[in-house]
Amino acid sequence: MSHPFIPGTEYTRADVYRLLDVPTHLQRGNWETGYNRYENNLYIFCNVGVKGRTDHDYDNHWEGDDFVWFAKTGTKLRQPQIQWMLNPTGKIFLFTRSVERGAFTFWGTVIAKNSEDSSPVKITWRVEERFLIAVDIEPVPADRTETTISRIIRDTALAKRIKELHGNRCQICGEALKLSDGTFYSEAHHLQPLGSPHDGPDVEGNILVVCPNHHALCDFGAIHLDIETLRRHPLHEIGPQFVSYHNATIAHRSSR
Repeated sequence: MSHPFIPGTEYTRADVYRLLDVPTHLQRGNWETGYNRYENNLYIFCNVGVKGRTDHDYDNHWEGDDFVWFAKTGTKLRQPQIQWMLNPTGKIFLFTRSVERGAFTFWGTVIAKNSEDSSPVKITWRVEERFLIAVDIEPVPADRTETTISRIIRDTALAKRIKELHGNRCQICGEALKLSDGTFYSEAHHLQPLGSPHDGPDVEGNILVVCPNHHALCDFGAIHLDIETLRRHPLHEIGPQFVSYHNATIAHRSSR
């Protein structure tokens, strides 16, 4: 199916209206209360770790590559809208955010893996499209800072998900950099760098969420890392082999 959204890219609801060419009189309303059907597709907009506009704080969260999601208050499994989600005749698009009133990250189209007849209804979604794009494709040109090496700030779909898990908080110092628009900023550092000569993998165990200062220190090998002191998340397992690689190869190199 063709659609205008790029997995791993952030969109506001206004962006979605524009890209879908939603008429003005069909905007807002259900679009702003969690999910909405439009032209036989469903669009989910949900918060992770922060309250929504209706002041509800549902336990939406990632479990590996699956997303556990709660529908609106009072929903039951037998309701037609929920039944459509479980057996859709169109596509379901998943957008999430971890900052109140910030833009949403688009993860791809999803299908229901399982459901619970709770109130609100609980559905576990399996993302069916996200990894069809190459992980190093960047929606916008990479930001480069010219020093003695070229540092590329990557923001792949995988990196965005891990940053969302940590609420954009640095795993080394614990700081979350708040921007003037109220959103939070962090960067994803690969402990074993991507590309030659290190050829590190773009996997979650090789990624740390860091502030810009600690990203530079890690890139230049100016800091040794202790896996026991890094901030952790139960859904983000840091690979000790990658920490060891950083300490033995990157940090060791700079100390010579």
